[in-house]
Amino acid sequence: MIVTSKTLLKFNTVKDFFHSEVVFDDSKNYQLFFQGRDALLSYVLNLNLKENDTILVPAFFCNSTILPLIDRGINVDFFDITNSLHPNINEIIEISNEKSLAAIIVVHYFGIVRDLSEISFFCSKNNIKLIEDFSHSYCSMVNVNLFGDVKISSLRKTFPVACGGILYREKIRENSSAYLPKSCFFRDFLFICKNLIIKFLVLFNINIFGKWSNSLRNYLRVIFMKKKDYSKKSHFPTEKYSKLTSQIIENKNLVSSKLEKSQENYQFLLNNIDIAGISFLNESSFDKYSAPQVLPVIYHEAENMEQYLRSKGIEAYIWPGEEAPDIGISDTNFPCTNFYNKNLLLLPCHEDLKIKHLNKIIYEMSQFSLKKNERK
Repeated sequence: MIVTSKTLLKFNTVKDFFHSEVVFDDSKNYQLFFQGRDALLSYVLNLNLKENDTILVPAFFCNSTILPLIDRGINVDFFDITNSLHPNINEIIEISNEKSLAAIIVVHYFGIVRDLSEISFFCSKNNIKLIEDFSHSYCSMVNVNLFGDVKISSLRKTFPVACGGILYREKIRENSSAYLPKSCFFRDFLFICKNLIIKFLVLFNINIFGKWSNSLRNYLRVIFMKKKDYSKKSHFPTEKYSKLTSQIIENKNLVSSKLEKSQENYQFLLNNIDIAGISFLNESSFDKYSAPQVLPVIYHEAENMEQYLRSKGIEAYIWPGEEAPDIGISDTNFPCTNFYNKNLLLLPCHEDLKIKHLNKIIYEMSQFSLKKNERK
């Protein structure tokens, strides 16, 4: 039995792709991009930054998201998170006394909606833009009000789509109405082919998450990031959009069903994992609009358990892993970030998982713990 970290492409989705038309109603609040990092870059470039202006980013972040900013010559600085994965407001205030902050990025980690009222008040008082990053869960984004100025999401993190960066703001944009997107048919078609292969491999219980595939994925990612010239990356909303993505955005029932089922699976794992050495973030109760992307567990041998679970066909992972900024791995000024980069393991809990999948996760975690104790 294979347990993936996010939902797989459904056959009905493929059928609808070829046999239906999708009109996307952007409701005058959305701008669409190929990736979430494109949406971020577009927003920041339109802030008309001055030479000394700085974008403040959590050190617990994905490097590929901030490289486009750095390659455009934008000043980026980091702050540490708290133990509860909230922004460290005291540290942010200290940095603001030393640097001219134009914007602060905060992350709703792993789809759990954070209370950002404190930092929202601080930003409003000091004329600093607050950017809310919902990349870990689009479904969490669509039902909550803005604390900040904009929300950014990436559908690729939770849905089987080739692209899907979204920039949302409360201000109504002019000349915006329902329209039929120009189709990126070839891109979507290649994505469907690749994902159907993955789906059939999973259906036939072929493990695609073992050590060799994990190493290859990380190697290719590092090579890709080194060769990528982010200074030329497009920061304009796309004129050609994925029909797969449009189908998801327009399916209102999908959001509510995903939210409810992912919450249920999250709670099941939380209530039934009872293994020595494993602890949880203080998130047994969360906002009713939170759609958890994963269940984060704290474990001092997170990397070893990750490798073991993946060898058993369970797509557990460590985030941001190979894409962590260097400053978030080795710099002692970021103790919480350093700790979570090394000790936070993410377990699948998406809406397609059934009780048998969740029990497999719990069983294999218990087996790892038993084997570890036998080696002592």
